[in-house]
Amino acid sequence: MKNSFVLTFVKWAGALFVLAYLSIQVYNSLYNPFATGTAIYYEAYEGIPITAVAIRNESIINSDATGALSYMIEEGGKVAKGGVIAEVFPSEQDASVNLRIQELERQIEDLETIKKHNNIEALDLELLNTHINTEFLSLLNYGESGRLGGIQESYNRLLNLLNQRKAATGELSGIEDLINNLKTERDSLKNNYNPVKSYIKSDVSGYFISTIDGCEGVIPTDRLDSISLEELNAINPQPARKEGVIGKVVSDYEWYIAAVISFNDSLKLKEGASLKLQTQLESIPELPVTIKYINKGTKGDKSVVIFSCKYMNGELANIRKQSMTILLNKYEGLRVSSKAIRVVDGVKGVYVLKGNEAKFVPVEIVYSTESYAICKEQGAGSKGLRLYDEVIIKGKKLYDGKLVKY
Repeated sequence: MKNSFVLTFVKWAGALFVLAYLSIQVYNSLYNPFATGTAIYYEAYEGIPITAVAIRNESIINSDATGALSYMIEEGGKVAKGGVIAEVFPSEQDASVNLRIQELERQIEDLETIKKHNNIEALDLELLNTHINTEFLSLLNYGESGRLGGIQESYNRLLNLLNQRKAATGELSGIEDLINNLKTERDSLKNNYNPVKSYIKSDVSGYFISTIDGCEGVIPTDRLDSISLEELNAINPQPARKEGVIGKVVSDYEWYIAAVISFNDSLKLKEGASLKLQTQLESIPELPVTIKYINKGTKGDKSVVIFSCKYMNGELANIRKQSMTILLNKYEGLRVSSKAIRVVDGVKGVYVLKGNEAKFVPVEIVYSTESYAICKEQGAGSKGLRLYDEVIIKGKKLYDGKLVKY
């Protein structure tokens, strides 16, 4: 009887122990009184969102030429005054054959260059490898940024450099035979197609765009100081192609951006001030501009701000209406959770995990929101907050030097 009682007691004690252990594990998994976050570099902006409208001097390029066009200038590419924008061929087939001839001539020229570098003793392989690495990174940047305009040229340069290295190290043979085969194909094509019959040239220098949007010249650049809210809101670009129009040339390198803002926001701006617009463009995410005019609206609660800009590239030449942000202030530093900020003896700071110890680190907050704060980054060797520090976000009864278990 006594043994039965002892056995029953042991069973119940064991069951209670297991239950207590499981309860502790569940509690710890659901409620962890300790948590950290990594201090990372971060940028925050204070700005005014706008719908930007581009105002430029644009020249429509008209042509009554009949036949197949072969553009000589890529979209957004530069063209000189009197420069050839397009060649006109009798047929699409002739235009395609001409492109193939140009490609063959480029390949022949590249191979002729490679022939000159087939002496490994005279070639600086280290310098060549540097050029290869540089061009490879350039090609990657084109792909990652979505700027496809220059990706083919970058690829061709990289291929040429790789072939130069192969030729110099003996990995590429039969160059002379390859050149002769390409010349034979080129000469055969030249004897069996109709060459260009006319050229379309530009009357002005600038950036060429192959489409129009119907807003060319709607707002002249000679009356920027009187552009009204109603005029700006009426701009409705509709990209299209029209018979006899092969595109346009953005002719001035100083152009303008107009936007409607509230009267209160206009008080934050000053004519003549330089600032930046945050754009959606890969090539220039922050566009430097100068405030040229601030025109008050007739209703009094709205204003039109005009920015002048001297930056231009293919992407910028293509925009007419796009969302942007007027950047008033830019804050950068190390981002930490607002929950990590503590005040110790009147000093704002955070607790940083060093090994298994909590160390109090004073911080200088440059910008904050309800969810995070941006703190000034301290240099190496300092006692301040540094990049990638593990900052304690959640913890009880913390003090400098406290041993932390988690």
